[in-house]
Amino acid sequence: MKILALLLICLFPVLTYAQTVAEITFAEDSSLHYVFPTFHLATVKMKKGEPQKAMMNYNLVTEEMVFMQNDKVLALYQLNEIDTVYFDQRKFIPEGNKFMELLYNAPLSLYILHKRTLMSTGKTAAYGGKSQLSAVSSVESLTADGTIYRLKLPGEYVTSEASQFYTKDGKKLRRFANVNQLSKIFPAKASVIHTYVKENSIDFKNKTQVMALIKFLNN
Repeated sequence: MKILALLLICLFPVLTYAQTVAEITFAEDSSLHYVFPTFHLATVKMKKGEPQKAMMNYNLVTEEMVFMQNDKVLALYQLNEIDTVYFDQRKFIPEGNKFMELLYNAPLSLYILHKRTLMSTGKTAAYGGKSQLSAVSSVESLTADGTIYRLKLPGEYVTSEASQFYTKDGKKLRRFANVNQLSKIFPAKASVIHTYVKENSIDFKNKTQVMALIKFLNN
């Protein structure tokens, strides 16, 4: 069955949808391909209209905001009509056809594009080992049968971290992954950035440490 990007018809009756995904049985344990280990009650703030609520999560492999309806998982579309999705105090804002989480709101804000790459354990290698290969073609098949929307992937699949940090100064989002890229974004503060990163041993894969760096630059 072809999976379509769908809007919450139960929440926004003015819109309709065409198809649903396959029925899914959810596992209770944590997964590495969703932001949250379970679906949470979220509030969807529309650009027009009243806020709505649904059980939601963010799929890191398909990069879709998904919600539960009648024991099925559906993906949001027409994101241009959505202002923000709130999971308690956490804010996810549509950017293009994906969502970014606002980690720190200030004149210089920090966002993260949550993402994980799906990997297959691959074919058996020498001495009985397994070679991990990127399974891009498998994403489509796992999406088609609804497997990718389960909270737990089949044992032959794993994921690897691929999230990206962005700063926003005014209206422009700019991606950075290391101290040199951040220094190029703010050349006037390059020396200060390098000093802070060195003195505090900042790991640019650590969300808490990157947040501390951006807070420091705001101050």
